[in-house]
Formats: sequence, structure tokens, C-alpha cells
Amino acid sequence: MTDDIAYGPTEARPGQPTCLREDCRQFNKLELGRRCRGCGHRTSPRPEPDLFRRLGYGPPTAPVPPLPTGAPPMPLAPPRPPAGPAPMAPPGYGPPVPMPARPPAAALGVRETASRAVFGGFWCVIAVLGAVAAVSGLAKGDVGTFLLSALVAAASGLYARYIFRGGRFRILFW
Repeated sequence: MTDDIAYGPTEARPGQPTCLREDCRQFNKLELGRRCRGCGHRTSPRPEPDLFRRLGYGPPTAPVPPLPTGAPPMPLAPPRPPAGPAPMAPPGYGPPVPMPARPPAAALGVRETASRAVFGGFWCVIAVLGAVAAVSGLAKGDVGTFLLSALVAAASGLYARYIFRGGRFRILFW
């Protein structure tokens, strides 16, 4: 990134792309392209200062001077070339087919609502009674009663859930 008119070339920091050829006018100057504008060779990341000296590329560079105040901002990268036309799908493929909309759920009738309340409510009561029996069996130390009551409570609760969600198979006993 250079602006020879206003500021002169900018020194590249370690890790930034630059031309490492000493005979090039862009030597150690920041180059954002893949090729050096001075000699046309590929740019390389500038090595760390100790490695830079060890490889014999010259003395360490001075720090980059700050830009003058009120100076226009310098571009970070050259503009990208246009990418061309958008890729096309293979023949036979069209735009994605939209999924059909789900029809709205029908309103529940009075009979269906009452049936869910009666059957689901009955099995909720059975689930609560099973949970109470499981806790009392656990308090007495009777493991068999606890396990059987916990099984009845869980099965009844799941069946009540099935009914409340619209399950068609309904059982009621006295």
C-alpha cells in the first residue's frame, strides 16, 4: 500500500506482504497484491527482525512514521475484480419447490373436549394416587409396593398425556 504522491511508500511490518529483493524499488515496502509493483515477482510476508537480519536481507527498518493529521484514509486493499455471472444450476433443476402449508387445525367440538377432560382427568387422578402409594411404600420400606406404584403412576401419567393430546384409544374402568 503506497501513496507516492502524498506520503511515500509505507514500510512493511513483520508478517505483512512485501518484496524481499534488495534491487527492487519496493524492497521492504507494503505490497497488498500478489505481485510486486516494482519488479513483478511474488510478494512474501516480511520476516521478524531477528530472522530478517540472520538471513542477510539488510539492516532493521525504522518504525513506521504516523500519518499526518487530516490526511485522507488510505485504502486497505485494491478493489476486487467482478466475479462474473452467478453460477447456474444444472438443466432440469428449477427453483426450490415450496412446501405446502399445513391446513389450520379444526376447532374441537364440545363432545371431544368433554371426552378428553373426563378420560384424561381420570387417568391423572390414577397417576396421582400411584405417586402417593409409591411414596408411602418407600416410607414403609416396602420396595415391591414402591416399584409397582411408581410403574402405575408413570404409565397412567403418560396415558393421560396421550389422551389430552388427542389420542383416540380411550379406556375407563371403575
